[in-house]
Formats: sequence, C-alpha cells, structure tokens
Amino acid sequence: MVVTNLFLPNECWEIVFRFLNRNGDIYNRHYMNSLFVVSKQFLHITNHFRFSLIIWNSAHPFLPRLFQRFPNLTTLDLSNFRGDIDVLLEKISRSPLKITSLNLSNQTTIPANGLRAFSQYITTLTSLICYNNKSPFVIVFFFIKKITLLSKNLKAASNDKLL
Repeated sequence: MVVTNLFLPNECWEIVFRFLNRNGDIYNRHYMNSLFVVSKQFLHITNHFRFSLIIWNSAHPFLPRLFQRFPNLTTLDLSNFRGDIDVLLEKISRSPLKITSLNLSNQTTIPANGLRAFSQYITTLTSLICYNNKSPFVIVFFFIKKITLLSKNLKAASNDKLL
C-alpha cells in the first residue's frame, strides 16, 4: 500500500477544531494540547480562536509578540496588572487590535494619559469594566467625551447622505 501526503487547508482544520470545541474554550481541552505541541500548523490555527487575554506584569515586554500571535483579541483584562498602566494602555493603543472590552478593575491610580491614548486610537470599545478603582467617574469621562464626538460625527454623516 502506498501512503501519499495528505494536505488539508487551514480552513478545513479550523472547522474540525471548531467541531471538537463546540462546548467551550479550546484552551481548556487538555486532550487538544498534545496536538498543539506536535504541530505548529495546529497551534497557528488555534491562535486565531483566542479572543481574550489576561495581562500580568510579566507579559508587558512581550505584548507586541502576543498581539501578533493572537490577532483576533477583542477582550483585555488588566485587573491583575500592577505596573505602569499608562504605559501599558499607550502600548495597547498602538496595536492593530479591535478591542471591544477592557477591564481596568483594581487599579490604584487613574491612568489618565493611557486612557486618553487608548480612547483616541481604539474606537471599537463597547465595554469598560472598572470596579474597585479610586474614581471611576474620571475614567468614564474620557469615553463620554469620545462617544459625544462620535455621535456628532455620525449625525453629520447621516445629514450629508440625506442631501
């Protein structure tokens, strides 16, 4: 019997992994981990399934590589980060990610500069979580200002279409 090389495109493997993962996060499936160790192709495919990331202090120097490895991240949890949160938010704001949810809970200071940079470049944010913070009203101020500007721009754009 002759064995030939069988090549399946990434899209087919993605369907297989989604089927195997139909009830939960693929990273919680221990039986899948051995596949990731054996095949770089499988690891690359499953990296696209990762949509959320918890950032700790030790991850800070590796953020550009993490953002490149997981291009579909939409949720970032910074509640356990204890470094300079302003610098971290500025670094995140320069990434190509389309963040929709950001958790800034348990921070000891208000990251005013970081939030300013973040709100300026990340326009996809729909959820901001900030409990156990000193002053959540200051945090929300940046985004209210951004939402007000966005609604004015949308209103102006819709008026232009009517003309």
